[in-house]
Amino acid sequence: MEEELSPAILAARAKLRERCAKSQQLGGKGTARRKARKTHKSVVGDDKKLQLSLKRVGAASIFGVEEVFLLRADGSALHFHNPKVQAAPSANTYVITGAAEDKPNAGALLGVRGLLGGAAGALEGASINPEMLRQLQQHVESLSKKEQQKEAKEEADDDVPDLVDNFEEAAKE
Repeated sequence: MEEELSPAILAARAKLRERCAKSQQLGGKGTARRKARKTHKSVVGDDKKLQLSLKRVGAASIFGVEEVFLLRADGSALHFHNPKVQAAPSANTYVITGAAEDKPNAGALLGVRGLLGGAAGALEGASINPEMLRQLQQHVESLSKKEQQKEAKEEADDDVPDLVDNFEEAAKE
């Protein structure tokens, strides 16, 4: 059986392979049906359960949030661009949904953009500095002055004006 095959036989076999390769069907009429893979949609079920739970605690949507940075202790962050934000402060529940990106070096990125504000100290491990305290005190003082002015204005409006004329005499005329 280990005879050498003639070139004519090898050529005929190659020709047969080409012809058979063209005729092999992967689908269509006359082929066996393939079982469709079932996709499990448990994520959708979980999402519905989450929305139902949020509805029970009275979560309300917060509109106008353009981006959210959730800072981690190791300096990385989760960045959400145009997220859907829902909050239920009475239940201490906040939900942020949307496409999230993992930013490995968020401290430098946010520091350059000037977005950290008060969170910069927490991210870098530094506590509140004197400059921040001074600005906070000035802000509180300005708010208290505005509130005092508003109260004084309301007190002035509450006073009953003194009567100058006698209305009974004016009614008789």
